Amino acid sequence: MIAKQLMTSDYQLVDLQSMSNDEIVRKKHIGMLEYMLKHIHQRDMLKLWEEFLIKFKHVLILDKEKGNIMRTIAAKYIDEGIAKGRAEAAQELTRNLLKAGFSVEFISETTGLSKEEVVNVKNNMDY
Repeated sequence: MIAKQLMTSDYQLVDLQSMSNDEIVRKKHIGMLEYMLKHIHQRDMLKLWEEFLIKFKHVLILDKEKGNIMRTIAAKYIDEGIAKGRAEAAQELTRNLLKAGFSVEFISETTGLSKEEVVNVKNNMDY
């Protein structure tokens, strides 16, 4: 159903050749893609990249300040997933060590969790 709707509905065609580079640069992130698409057939790719970096320097600096330079959404989700997996593993290890009778201090040192976090896991355990 979605495919049919996409294939039969009207869409907007953007003529990048008719747009000035300044117009494209003002669009920031999407402008970066549009700029490269507009100049894709330029023979001197090194020159194209030099111009690109000069024109979009402000966007790259902005992203660098946010810690997002050249990172994809997928990479962010992967990092979040890894962090979540590590946290879950630490929680599971904590539960196993508590069941085995280890002290809160030892578990905290071993897992990297704070003593408060270990106590919280202990209080929420079903023996």
